[in-house]
Amino acid sequence: MRLMPFLAVLMGLVSCASASKVINVNQGGLQTQVREGAFLLDVRTDEEFTEAHIPGAANADWYQEDFLDQVQKLCPVENRTPLVVYCRTGRRSAEAAAALSKAGYTVYNLLGGITEWIDNGMKVEKLESE
Repeated sequence: MRLMPFLAVLMGLVSCASASKVINVNQGGLQTQVREGAFLLDVRTDEEFTEAHIPGAANADWYQEDFLDQVQKLCPVENRTPLVVYCRTGRRSAEAAAALSKAGYTVYNLLGGITEWIDNGMKVEKLESE
């Protein structure tokens, strides 16, 4: 009889964990997901994005109050398109990824961020600052 309450709690934890899931990926994983149609999202500030970003990325600043609205405009959750998010080192994008997952997105987080991307000689784009 003691097993039943334990199983009920365990099932609740499993269902909660699957409702909000973020998958961490390395650079190869990012490239694979993007090739398969994932939306690439840089969650750094506009200034950071202008300095350098991964080619094909869109930008929504995690620090802005309307972050989720920005993402919804760029890639509506209803489209069911997976998101690959990144920041400078991976910490900020991990926070953003958790929030996006809670909002209903399938989310992949780039480990090491754009710093590791650049350190490994991967290509970046820069925008002309006004």
